[in-house]
Amino acid sequence: MKKSKIFKIVTPILTLLVTVGILCGYIFIFHMFRVSFYNEDGSLFLEKKVKPFQTTTGEILPSTEDKIFIGWFTDGKDDRTFFHFTESVKGNMKLYPKFLEPTDRDFSEEESLFRAQYVTMFGEVPTVRITTESSPDIEKPEYAFGVFSLDCTDGAFNMDAVAMQMRLRGNFSRYLPKGSYKVKFDKKNTSVFGNSGNKNWALVANYLDRTLLRNYVTYLTAQTLDGFDFAPKTYFVDLILNGEKKGLYLLMETVEASPARVDLEEQPTAANGDTGFILEQTWGAAGAEDIDYIVVGGIQYEINYPKIDDDGIDPNRYGIIVAYMKDYVRRVNLALDAKDYGAFLDLCDEDSFVDFLLIQELSKNIDADASSRSVYFYKKPNDKLHMGPVWDFDQTYGTYEGGGPYGYFVRARHLWFKKLTAISEFCAAYRTRYIWFYKEVFPYVLNALDDAVFYIYPSVQSNFERWPELLNTNSEMFHSQLHDIHSFGEHYGFMRSFLIARADWLYRAALEF
Repeated sequence: MKKSKIFKIVTPILTLLVTVGILCGYIFIFHMFRVSFYNEDGSLFLEKKVKPFQTTTGEILPSTEDKIFIGWFTDGKDDRTFFHFTESVKGNMKLYPKFLEPTDRDFSEEESLFRAQYVTMFGEVPTVRITTESSPDIEKPEYAFGVFSLDCTDGAFNMDAVAMQMRLRGNFSRYLPKGSYKVKFDKKNTSVFGNSGNKNWALVANYLDRTLLRNYVTYLTAQTLDGFDFAPKTYFVDLILNGEKKGLYLLMETVEASPARVDLEEQPTAANGDTGFILEQTWGAAGAEDIDYIVVGGIQYEINYPKIDDDGIDPNRYGIIVAYMKDYVRRVNLALDAKDYGAFLDLCDEDSFVDFLLIQELSKNIDADASSRSVYFYKKPNDKLHMGPVWDFDQTYGTYEGGGPYGYFVRARHLWFKKLTAISEFCAAYRTRYIWFYKEVFPYVLNALDDAVFYIYPSVQSNFERWPELLNTNSEMFHSQLHDIHSFGEHYGFMRSFLIARADWLYRAALEF
């Protein structure tokens, strides 16, 4: 082909490309998109002009104790459309405010039962007062001795100067400004909030969760699922430690072998080593292998129970007990590797595995993958292996980068569930369970969560007066989609929107699971 013909063909194309480039450049430099903010009544509240692909900011509307602003939404009738002001503007937009108001609905019989059984509220958030002989020290694992008092508005569960010990707790959270604590009462059968007596409780700070509700709603959900023999009960409290207001905490049951917690019906002298056990998946385990932790298939499991020095455990037979644990986990791995669901069911409790996957996927929990701590499982003597209890949900419901509320998460990241979800029988069990949960339970969970917002709201205000940096930071400690959110209400709006969208996506996906 002659050069002149090539030139005639190429020239118009180049001209068109240059023209388009000039137009795009003009639009990018000079064109402005309109972002319109509307009032609740539909009237225009504010209008901003924004360059293409730039971000804008939104006004924080006033909140009261009975009407809380939870953010701007791209669809005023769709609770899933929370708008992140970290997102760039790609066209003209309309944004609508949403407020949360206390319910005045008549509760159904089922919902009343749900609320009575799982939602413990006392008019006002109770106050825990702790006085210790010395302050809990990050660098020292030793307990500080002191006394524990509990003040409830109705006085029903008050406690006065009960002897106890406390220390900082948490693998990472112990180093945060607002510390979490382990409380150990001197008397084994100490009752708190009317629960069966137990020594050990956790005071969880929820410092990284600026709704202070993620742990609460997940444990609440777990308590509705009968695949779990035990799910920790939780109670909101305002903590005063040595005269200093520390903010809003979650006082909660811990994971341990106990008739009131994980009831293993222990048999510490079982000849074959089947004493019952609790293991926690972990990494970087401290202590000695085959005493403090075991390794199976390259994964570390910390031994929560039994410890070599526990009452009733013969140290000379501890090796037999540990060998039994390791062999049992190894056999589960072999059954899954072979996709032998019959062998898996001989070893494992299907209901607990299904409910564990449900709750981890619903929360999109980053701490439930193959490299994290806080994944527990246990076995009673002469029984099957159970997943749970569930634990640690402050980094959930969209607090980290990870595809928003869509896409499976734990099933692609945890070794056992990657293998289980390749087995049709397990998928069928999960599908049936999730569809039931979505239709029969999830609406009550969401209503109970909204109710909790108003219950804790006065304490939330005090919490952020004590820790104001939490609402005024874009620190790398917090993931980017939570940047530029500067009120409790908007943080709740984001989490609530994520939870609804996540539950909806999982329902649609379950239909094809």
